[in-house]
Amino acid sequence: MGVKEDFVRKYGLSAVIVERACDISAEILLVVSALETGWGRRVIGDNLFGIKKLDWIPGHVIFQTKEYENGEMVEKEERFQSFQDPTQSMICYVAKICKETRYLEAWRYRKKPFKYFQEVAAAGYATDPLYAWKLENILMNFPKNWERLIYEKEE
Repeated sequence: MGVKEDFVRKYGLSAVIVERACDISAEILLVVSALETGWGRRVIGDNLFGIKKLDWIPGHVIFQTKEYENGEMVEKEERFQSFQDPTQSMICYVAKICKETRYLEAWRYRKKPFKYFQEVAAAGYATDPLYAWKLENILMNFPKNWERLIYEKEE
């Protein structure tokens, strides 16, 4: 199998569980985390969403990241939240999106991925001006059988 399928096998079940518990599309969770981690190749502190340090839970890691500032990409050191496991990361992402005022419009579309991506980007989740487009592209190229992959045994 490939990187995408391995990613879905590793994080898909957690996304489905969070979907059931928190009423947000598992596909949205997987697409956003696929972009933020490079399909799982860059997961630091079990943070699947590039969540900056949260003031309501302990733990963080400091590492170099790239952000857009005034239309220019710059490298900078940032504090990112660390988690005990990837499922915690998903739950905290959902908490952030459904509780922070700037994401309320995105939250309304939590079951409509294309509209969700537009709204979360417009609210400033990421500094990349192509953030929504990149999410949409990942969704259009997401493994079609992703739900089945969760329950298959790796061969």
